[in-house]
Amino acid sequence: MNDEKSKDLIYDFQDRKYVMAFTGYKIVKSPGPRRLLNIAYVCGIYLLDGYLLAMAAISVYVSLGNVVGTIHCFHLFLLVFTILVGLTIKQINRRELEILSQSLRNGLYTYEGEAVLQEHLKIREAGVKEIRKLSKGFTRFLCFSGTSNTVFISLMQLLIIDEDTSQRPLNPYLPQPIYMPFQTRTPIGFCIGFFINIVYMLYLCAIVICMNEIYLSCMAQLRDQFKILNHSLQNIYERAVSVHSEVGKSREDLFENEKFQECLVFCLRNNVKHHQTLIKLIKTFNGYGGEAFLSVICLASVILAAHVILILEKPGFHIMVNFIVTLTAELFYTLHYCWYGQELLDESAQVYFSLYKTPWIHANEKFKKMLKIMMINTRDPTMIKTPGFNATASLETFGTIISTMYQIMSVVRNK
Repeated sequence: MNDEKSKDLIYDFQDRKYVMAFTGYKIVKSPGPRRLLNIAYVCGIYLLDGYLLAMAAISVYVSLGNVVGTIHCFHLFLLVFTILVGLTIKQINRRELEILSQSLRNGLYTYEGEAVLQEHLKIREAGVKEIRKLSKGFTRFLCFSGTSNTVFISLMQLLIIDEDTSQRPLNPYLPQPIYMPFQTRTPIGFCIGFFINIVYMLYLCAIVICMNEIYLSCMAQLRDQFKILNHSLQNIYERAVSVHSEVGKSREDLFENEKFQECLVFCLRNNVKHHQTLIKLIKTFNGYGGEAFLSVICLASVILAAHVILILEKPGFHIMVNFIVTLTAELFYTLHYCWYGQELLDESAQVYFSLYKTPWIHANEKFKKMLKIMMINTRDPTMIKTPGFNATASLETFGTIISTMYQIMSVVRNK
């Protein structure tokens, strides 16, 4: 398989080299100066995030007299905390991500001794196109949201605000309401504060893009592998005929042929190996995927609720537009996690029913025995679960997140 064709069938998240390197997500395997530089760079990101987290916490404290200001600062604190969570999850699951990256490059699984079916290639190609399309769309929208949160907000504030703001604890001309331990109302101080805001937004957008990229690419390709497994089970007779390579015989004659029965067993054994490989890969991915989804569950409802409250408080038109854009990006990010978790769950659940569609009634005892064992192992669908809470990545969980968001919003607004 040439490299160009391989790129149409395989999507490796490590191919996004620049954004992965910028966020410290790039996996540097070889020991030496590059490894040390990578560690030093990641430590630098942690220090920067720690500083921003402390400043965001102070911002919440100094704005306690103003409800809208406090919510806005608390929302900022949660977004800065998201940078810390995203980076930490990657560091904890570094080895698992290396295994996943290598598995993706190897094509996850191939059926040895069988011809590659064109339908399987089409499923993989369609999946890679879907990943590229969604990843590119989400990246562009998030970059647009980040730009509107920095340049657009500051520009509009400079044009609109005409009152004296020297007594305010936070400089309203800065893109984000974040406290700075220096005077930001001087030209130099404002430029430094504005630069820190841009750096914060760059890291926030880049780390969210990386987390979405890894989760989306792995989940979509694992889902596609279950599609391939279902298709191959439903077409096991045709596969066995291809392996048997004896033409001109009727279906009844083939089932009475011992060699053909062995071909059926051989094909089912490939399916068993395929399923075992997928279960192993999902267990490997569940470390990163489960923890990433746990961060979504814990933070999404509060972040979304804070944004909706800010919109309902009817701020200036330009601020409201910016809040709506950011809220949409946050909703898409949360939905990605739940949607692909649901798709993986549905496709894995279908394996149990695909086994019924095999011509087991005409097969020998060896085939039936193997089929029964596989049916037992596929009785429960495969899913991504969070550690501790044991919550499942699914659309039902997305509904729970939105419901919790509404409850938080109601409590805060009714106080």
